[in-house]
Amino acid sequence: MKPSKYETGEILEGFRLLFSGNEISCVLIGASMIDKSLEDLLSRYFIKGKTSDKMLSDTGILGTLRNKADCSYALGLVDKKVYQNIIWALEVRNVFGHHHLKCSFANEKILKISNDNPHGLIDSSNADLFYSVLEKAGIDLTEDSENLKEFRCIAFEIVKIVQNKKKEVDAKKNNTE
Repeated sequence: MKPSKYETGEILEGFRLLFSGNEISCVLIGASMIDKSLEDLLSRYFIKGKTSDKMLSDTGILGTLRNKADCSYALGLVDKKVYQNIIWALEVRNVFGHHHLKCSFANEKILKISNDNPHGLIDSSNADLFYSVLEKAGIDLTEDSENLKEFRCIAFEIVKIVQNKKKEVDAKKNNTE
């Protein structure tokens, strides 16, 4: 299957923004990238047609990140750990969205969400390695709080995992055609 416009350009720009912005832009871009990746995955998994398009439209039954995450998990397209990480990112995004002028990763609600939900797709040693690679690429994120660092890494990992799952879905479709 031909790569989508999202995969060919928008995803790279999204990653650039994910790792160059402040906390709120990081959260909004990260959640948006996760949302779009899940939409793309479900679109490839579903039968092509108007019904699928309608379900995945902004006003459709799968128009929200939560519903896309629930559906992806229920279909076995993402495992429980990835699903829990998506829900954590969604909850963080919602707090930032409702408290955008005075919100940070030090916010009590964000800290509670992080403590209540064991999400950690990435252990801290991987996050440190990940950040050292970014440093070598000229991206300096040494000022990031640990929670912001974790959000950036988790959003990146979720998108990467979903991208790999799309390749699996494409390969299965190609084998059955």
